[in-house]
Amino acid sequence: GEQGDWSANEDAMITRTLSSYFNDRVTSIGSYAFYSNGTLKTVSFPACTTIGEGAFEKCVLNTVSFPVCTTIGERAFMSCMQLKIASFPKVTTIGSEAFSYCRQLTTANFSATTEISNSAFRACI
Repeated sequence: GEQGDWSANEDAMITRTLSSYFNDRVTSIGSYAFYSNGTLKTVSFPACTTIGEGAFEKCVLNTVSFPVCTTIGERAFMSCMQLKIASFPKVTTIGSEAFSYCRQLTTANFSATTEISNSAFRACI
């Protein structure tokens, strides 16, 4: 809900100086909440079920963990050029271009996924 979005956006400002971040309160991450964050390398959101459009686009993340997330929005992790490990065991829907240009993605868990939108993994090697 809106409270989850507000918390995530507030946290996005706080995380501008952190390299690792864990938050077990946020249930939904709003659109562009962490857009182009240049310091975060690892994030873990064990209670988050929804990731908004462009939420982590152009970030320097290398490891992300979302154990209960079910929906990843469009371009959520697009152009995260350093992303290597992505754990999303409960995700059912991956939005268009969600992981496009994540060229270093080598380890990924999408075991529950039933819908992968167009260009979700474009230019992934």
